[in-house]
Amino acid sequence: MRWKDIVEDVQKPPRSRPKWRAKMLAAMMQPESMFTAIQPEESGLDRTIYASESSRHPVVIVDARKGKFFAPDETAIVLTFGELSGSPQIDKWLATNADALRAYASGDFDSVDFFKAMQCVHQRTDETIRLDEMANFRKGRFNVPITFWIRPEPNPLEHEARVKCNANYTDRPSDDNFSIQLLPTPALAMKDGKPHDTGNVSGKDVAGMIRWVGLHQQTFLDFYSGRISQSALDKALTMQPYK
Repeated sequence: MRWKDIVEDVQKPPRSRPKWRAKMLAAMMQPESMFTAIQPEESGLDRTIYASESSRHPVVIVDARKGKFFAPDETAIVLTFGELSGSPQIDKWLATNADALRAYASGDFDSVDFFKAMQCVHQRTDETIRLDEMANFRKGRFNVPITFWIRPEPNPLEHEARVKCNANYTDRPSDDNFSIQLLPTPALAMKDGKPHDTGNVSGKDVAGMIRWVGLHQQTFLDFYSGRISQSALDKALTMQPYK
């Protein structure tokens, strides 16, 4: 669906755009979906909220089920920014976090920025940040030239230990990406016997990124294995020259 179609569609009343709603839910279900699952212990709500990490999905998805989940079912409520869910507590949380949610979807925040800015229904401490949530970092945060992210092993979408990187120079996670494997040593990941396509990222920047990941290999593995949180990962990564 083109961005123009999305903009035109979201201007319609929520109940009159079932195809758009289905598109947003389908996007959430993709293995590398650009959504963050905010679970009850993090928000203080009684259900999971899914915050978009991409302007391609200008929505917040509210799980219709109570409890902790990693993906919504077909009954989830899909809301554009400013729409109401019908639940006073949820709507209060959405209003309180409206700026942070918009900044996250627009790429102005990465995941660490978002969780720092997010307001919880109850007092929230560093210890309530889950160890199983994907962390993403905008380019330039650690003096690296491309946006990157890592999904920890406890997530149901299990995969080999790797850091994913944009195959372009945009400042938010992209569907156009490549992976750097962490084991046995950091290197460009392979697919069907061939190295990942690195898009328009220069060979110099790809090699530099691999070396920088290598400098922090154990830190990334600690996050992947669930031993440290996003905030701990953020503090442990350094500005060492990636080149």
